[in-house]
Amino acid sequence: MKRVVGVLLALFVMLPAAAFAGDRFDKGSWRVGVALDSVDSSLTPSIGYFLADNLEIAVHLDSSVATISNPGAADDELESAEVGAVLRYSFPVGGSVVPVIGAGLASYTETEKSAGSTTSDLEGSLLMLSAGVRFLVGEIGSVDLTLAGAGGTVDDNVAGTSHDVSVGSFSLSYSLYF
Repeated sequence: MKRVVGVLLALFVMLPAAAFAGDRFDKGSWRVGVALDSVDSSLTPSIGYFLADNLEIAVHLDSSVATISNPGAADDELESAEVGAVLRYSFPVGGSVVPVIGAGLASYTETEKSAGSTTSDLEGSLLMLSAGVRFLVGEIGSVDLTLAGAGGTVDDNVAGTSHDVSVGSFSLSYSLYF
C-alpha cells in the first residue's frame, strides 16, 4: 500500500512538469539562469533563446577574483573572466527529467599578480562541450546538473609563450523559461 501511495504521489508531482515540458523548449522561448560551478564557485548568469524547438543558443559570463596565500611572502591575486556562447539541444523524453547536450566557444582571460606586479596574463579561446539533465520544476523552471569540459590554447602575454589548457567542471543551475 505504501508503494502505491508513493507512486501516485510521484506521478502527482511529476505530471504537471511533464505537461509543460514541450512549451518551455519551443522556438521563440527565452531562458534566464544562474549557475554555481565547481571550478571557482562563482555565480554565472546566462541567457538563452530557442532558435528552433529544443535548440537553444545561450550566452554566459563568468568572472572571479581569488587570493592565493603565500606564507612568508606577499599574497597573489588571480582574476579571470570568460564570455561564452553555446548551442544546446534538449531531448524532451516526455517526463520531468530532460537530457541536454551542448557545444560552444568561450573567450578566456586570466591575470595573476604577485607583490603588485603582473606575473602572468593569459588570453585565448576555448572549445566547450557539455552534457547534463534538466529537472523541470513547476510550469517555468528547471534545476540543471551539467558536466562540462573546455580546452584550447591560451597565450601568456607576459612570458611570450602559449599553453594548451583543459578544464572540467560540474555545475548546478536554476533557470526560468518565458
